[in-house]
Amino acid sequence: MFLTIGEKIRQAREKYGLKQIAFESYGFSRNYISMIETEKRSLNENMLRNVYDAICELSNCHYQQYYSYNEFIKSPVEQAREWLEQHCNLQDALNQYETFNKIASDFDLIEYKIKIETLLGLHYVKNDELLAANVHLLKAIGYCIQVTKNPASLYEVVGTNYITLGQYQEAISILQLSINCQEGDRGRNINRIRYYISLCYLNQAKYEKSLEWIIPVLEQNEYLQPKAAAYLIKSTILKRQGRDELGRELLLELINNPFYEDYLGYAYHNLGYSFKDSGLYQQALDCLKIALPLRETVKQRSITKCLMGEVYFRIGNYEKAHSLLVEVKDIIFHKGSFEQQEATLEWGLDLYWETQDFESMLILLEDIQKLVDKEILDEFIYTKFQNRLYKRIMDDVLGQQKDLNEYRILLDAIT
Repeated sequence: MFLTIGEKIRQAREKYGLKQIAFESYGFSRNYISMIETEKRSLNENMLRNVYDAICELSNCHYQQYYSYNEFIKSPVEQAREWLEQHCNLQDALNQYETFNKIASDFDLIEYKIKIETLLGLHYVKNDELLAANVHLLKAIGYCIQVTKNPASLYEVVGTNYITLGQYQEAISILQLSINCQEGDRGRNINRIRYYISLCYLNQAKYEKSLEWIIPVLEQNEYLQPKAAAYLIKSTILKRQGRDELGRELLLELINNPFYEDYLGYAYHNLGYSFKDSGLYQQALDCLKIALPLRETVKQRSITKCLMGEVYFRIGNYEKAHSLLVEVKDIIFHKGSFEQQEATLEWGLDLYWETQDFESMLILLEDIQKLVDKEILDEFIYTKFQNRLYKRIMDDVLGQQKDLNEYRILLDAIT
């Protein structure tokens, strides 16, 4: 695929029917041409020009249409690098992955393996295929280590992917490696990663460890974004420790601070969440309605709408709850965190069970199964949903003497 000078000379001779002896009149003996072709001799710059001119003349100038002089003198490594540069794009990465990797490996061009694995990893992140993304990003990290390239940013992406997947211990390990590799704007990056690690411990219900990582972020005043996020973490810890009022006071402190105006959407959403968990549903709705127009992305707005749907379910407005669930479930399942996915399925099951809407329940089951098959949702979520639904059925059949056949359509779907 990528020819040496000798291979190009042999190729030209075969193409134009030239004998080795034909080069003698140009100062190259038959034996010398043979040694060049077998890589036993090399050519200096002047000799390269002479042998190229000889081929052009002997081919009646046809060769120069096939190979320019600059192309002729390129080494296999230079040709490989050029090919990799031309094909280092997403479409070729998807279609020619094996070929690309083989060329990069054969010529020890590790920097292109880093580029292609990173390109694919970020593509799969964008498509919410986080397991596939981490496969490629971890390969890129391995290649970075081989060539002493700093993989800090890649560690962070892998770590946040693990958080979304609910794999918190893996996330903590990877994010700590990212901290160890930080260069440049260390303060901003480290405070952001401290937040992620604190979030992992929070989701593992290790509240003291979570506080240990988030307090340094709260104590600094240089970086507002991680500090605002730290307020949200600490308020959630207080709520889970049964100190709901203190948690809400912290959120109100954030809301009333003019420096954090950009983070009001997050603050009101979390305040609504806190009121919801305390059973204060009207206050929850009031906060969520304020939060909704302040949320900046489709994902954020969907998360807030999903929480509003749960509140409507809790107060018995099943039609509104169903409408919101149908509107946002696909975005939650594709882009939400593991906890958000679980919480949505939990109240969705409660809603459809309460209303005996088995048709919508079956659609929800089918949606989950498809996403599990595509490795977008964790199979654990689907299994847990099936088990909860089966328990509901058995509780009704055994505890309330209901006819099992009433639930046959659901049982057939989960067994």
